[in-house]
Amino acid sequence: MTPTQQRISAATQPVEHKVTVVHYALGIRLSRSVPRVRPLRVFAQAAFGGLIFRSGGLRLERQPGTTVYLAPQSDHRFGCALGGGLRVPLRASLALLLEYRGVWHHAPALGRTVRHDYLGTGLALRL
Repeated sequence: MTPTQQRISAATQPVEHKVTVVHYALGIRLSRSVPRVRPLRVFAQAAFGGLIFRSGGLRLERQPGTTVYLAPQSDHRFGCALGGGLRVPLRASLALLLEYRGVWHHAPALGRTVRHDYLGTGLALRL
């Protein structure tokens, strides 16, 4: 097989790629009861932290029986998160959370700051 044929064959083979994103943050959450709807609590939060992007490496099958693994990579970016939501008590020590969070960080590949929006639910347990 010539080098050109190898490149064409490699370009048509399936590529497997895994990416893991880990985030950590330290911040503050301010909460206040909603007037006239006593058990509900509205909260706002702000946090600063970082994002760690880990690539599990790239698996490329060049020819049948020949597999090439490219080295895994890791990238760390500092960022901030702002958001808020609603806390609905279900029991004395258990509450349902409805929240929005926006996370901003710099993306050097794009040359600008990007925002990821998160809208979710969760449970809060008070010990």
